[in-house]
Amino acid sequence: QGRYFVSVVSSWNHSMEPGYHLWSFSGALLAKVYRDKFYQFLWRPQPPTLLSREKQSDVKRRLPQYREKYLRADTWRERAEQKEFYIGRQSVRREWYALV
Repeated sequence: QGRYFVSVVSSWNHSMEPGYHLWSFSGALLAKVYRDKFYQFLWRPQPPTLLSREKQSDVKRRLPQYREKYLRADTWRERAEQKEFYIGRQSVRREWYALV
């Protein structure tokens, strides 16, 4: 878990196909990335999680509930913004008709 190998071709040495290949520890090619003017590859591994396995599985299990909760909240917020927009538009329209 979490063991990768990267082979890099930089623009410092070669002008053709600079970039990197990402390999799994077992030797499977995971990604080929080519970049013009590629000079440096920096790796920042992901730190280990602070959650226990039980807490991780609990979060994964409850994810659909969280998603539904936040989608509902987003819908209410969007409706409130739309209502405010339409109220503002109506007041501008009333002012316009008062002038005409």
